[in-house]
Amino acid sequence: MNSITAIWIGCGFWAVYMLIGMMRRRQLFLIDLLKKHVEIQSIWARRRDRALQMAASEQAETDEKKAKVVKLAAEIAAQAKAAA
Repeated sequence: MNSITAIWIGCGFWAVYMLIGMMRRRQLFLIDLLKKHVEIQSIWARRRDRALQMAASEQAETDEKKAKVVKLAAEIAAQAKAAA
């Protein structure tokens, strides 16, 4: 094997080594990016759940207030009917 062939083979191995290194770095970057995306999505999911719970709580309070108003109106109507 002459020296030029050895140089080409060495360059080929070096190129493969560099390519594998670049692919590994890219893979690690994408894994990190995916982890960040999942963390952000979980944060937004928790915020959305908390907002839905708050909305449900407010709706329940509103329903209770409406029920009290209806009950009070029914009592007033019954008293007015009894007085008449």
